[in-house]
Amino acid sequence: IGEMKSTDNVVELTIANLKKLPEATQYLLSLAACIGTEFNLNLLSFVSEKSAKEVFAELTRAVQFGSILTTSELDGELLIQDYQFLHDRVQEAADALMEIGEKKAINLKIARWLLDNSNDAGVEEKIFDLVDRFNRGIELVSDRQEKNRIAELNLKAGSIAISSNAYDAGRLYLTKAIELLPENAWENMYEVVFQCYKQLGQCEYILGDRDEANRLLEIAVAKANSKLDAADIYDIQLQAYFTQARFEEGVALGKKALKMFGIIIPDRDEELELKEGEKYREVSSLLEGKSYEEILNLPLMSDRSKMACMKIIIFAWSHSILVGKVHLSNLLTLIGVEISLKSGNCSLSAYTYSTYGMMQAATYQDYAKGYEFGNLSLKLDEKFSDISLTGKLLNHFCHFMNPYRRHLKTSVELYCQSYYYCLECGDVVFGVWAAYFYVWHKLLIGDRLDEVCEEIQNYARFLRQTNDVNMLKVLLLLRGVALNLQGNTLDETSLSSQNFDEKTAVEVLKENNFIFGIAWYVVFKLQVLLLHEKPEMAMEVWRENREILGVFNNWVAETEINFYVSLTLVIFYPQSEELEKARLWQKLQSNQEKMKQWADSCPDNFLHKYLLVEAEIARVSGKDLEAMDLYDRALESAHEYNFIQNEALANELAAQFWF
Repeated sequence: IGEMKSTDNVVELTIANLKKLPEATQYLLSLAACIGTEFNLNLLSFVSEKSAKEVFAELTRAVQFGSILTTSELDGELLIQDYQFLHDRVQEAADALMEIGEKKAINLKIARWLLDNSNDAGVEEKIFDLVDRFNRGIELVSDRQEKNRIAELNLKAGSIAISSNAYDAGRLYLTKAIELLPENAWENMYEVVFQCYKQLGQCEYILGDRDEANRLLEIAVAKANSKLDAADIYDIQLQAYFTQARFEEGVALGKKALKMFGIIIPDRDEELELKEGEKYREVSSLLEGKSYEEILNLPLMSDRSKMACMKIIIFAWSHSILVGKVHLSNLLTLIGVEISLKSGNCSLSAYTYSTYGMMQAATYQDYAKGYEFGNLSLKLDEKFSDISLTGKLLNHFCHFMNPYRRHLKTSVELYCQSYYYCLECGDVVFGVWAAYFYVWHKLLIGDRLDEVCEEIQNYARFLRQTNDVNMLKVLLLLRGVALNLQGNTLDETSLSSQNFDEKTAVEVLKENNFIFGIAWYVVFKLQVLLLHEKPEMAMEVWRENREILGVFNNWVAETEINFYVSLTLVIFYPQSEELEKARLWQKLQSNQEKMKQWADSCPDNFLHKYLLVEAEIARVSGKDLEAMDLYDRALESAHEYNFIQNEALANELAAQFWF
């Protein structure tokens, strides 16, 4: 408050000082203040409607008085062209000499002069100053053509602001552009009004005003005069639905959008499965005999309709995978790969090659082929230098391919890269997922728990800004795991802490039907309950939720579920009735078959888990010598690949075997 009073006093004193100058000089200084901290003779002469010599004479008095400084030398006409105020407070004082109403007219006059005296590059360079001046004086503009031009300039300013991630500013400029457009804009200024609604809708979605985003985008898609324009809006809506967890609606919208281009997706699962098999055979035939290098160097795709289809496919795929529609996601992948193989590569081809690699790993358990296609997608993305895709592709690669061929620690750095790529291009959806998986993988590889908690707090701030409530709750539940393992939760089976309630978070996930979030919560609870030797509670959690855990097919989370469920089942095996024993044994064997596949493909991440469960099975089967050997091998593998938390768990279980 003291500083504010001091500032006000300085301005008041400076105003009093400026009033010692002649009125003509005061008026010129007030005009100069409207122009800015720096100003030139030509513009001030135009605004004041006086000759350059008259203005120069008055400015010379102000220079001698000490209010302004010259920033250039005398020219051939013995005039100085460039000036600046002594400091900001002098400019503020000079600005205060003019009435607000007059400032509107002066700003409008300055804006017109700047526009008339700038080429296209100059307009873009000073776009924000130019548009701000027009907007200040807009109520004085009556000419329809000029209003239309100012609307176009607001659109340009909004677009540039959004491209720099300045979404609040972008929203203001685009809103003003729409206000200025005439009633018949959709007929007479289609491209301008379409871009305004499209970009403002996208901006509102990023800023979290979902209702307004949906309203704007619905208008834009209804008014779109081409399939390509409609496809652009569908793309944005598909992204918006994703952050709103409206995955079923996203699937329906994706089908609707593809239908525009003649791609019909069946509704019934049986038909989808048949179509998938048919399309898989067609794509396999197209790939036969082609090396990865040949695929990488296919001709460039030139058909804009095909490119639009590719975009819809990748967004629709994201929705389908999150509602567990495996046949649909596989079919979308195969259609995308087929388009690329027949019509050439575009930047989006990298995405479908990535999902094709995922399909090879998840559906066909060909982890080597999956990894190769994942690498191919990253190389193709590098070739196109499309950073809007890089973050997504790194997400996919680390979710579904990298863990089955390389140590999880290699994914940590890649997730971090993904996060920053997403941040750079405004990809909120995948940026959120990259942030979450980055910190979760730090926990998985055994990083210090206090450091993991600190990282989670940092990324939680980002998630709050994105308004992704679901993923924020999941991230805070993960923090609950890290706090629990440090003994900093309300009790040893809880993920709640002083400022966070586990039950409330889970209720939000259930209300929003965010199946992935609920499934992650189950993973967290299984881990905590098993580590705190609460097998009865762990078994109850698994039995109540096992149906939804299928959403994690081929995700790293599936390997965690497999591990903790197997360790829980082993505990119950000896004391169970014969019929129940048979069921438990069957599930154990099924789990271990999968874990063996993963361990064979990537011993770095999974061998110690496979061996530890095998040791536990040998223990309850009375095979003591075999159990001793398996415990030793599990410990050796966990130690070799630096999974210290699992090494500690193996030591604990081995100690229980001995004592």
